[in-house]
Amino acid sequence: MIPSSLDRWIHQNEKFGSFQEKDSRSLEQEELLMLRKELEQQQMVNDIKK
Repeated sequence: MIPSSLDRWIHQNEKFGSFQEKDSRSLEQEELLMLRKELEQQQMVNDIKK
C-alpha cells in the first residue's frame, strides 16, 4: 500500500515535530547540501577567472 501525502505528513510531524523538510534531514544530507553549495560557488569563481 502506498502511503498518502497526509500519512507521510502525519508521520513526519510525529517523528520530527515539524512539517519542514529541512527539520527532517540527516547530518549526512545537511553536509551534502553544504558541499554542493560550496562546489557551485567555487565553479562560479573559476568561471569568472576565465
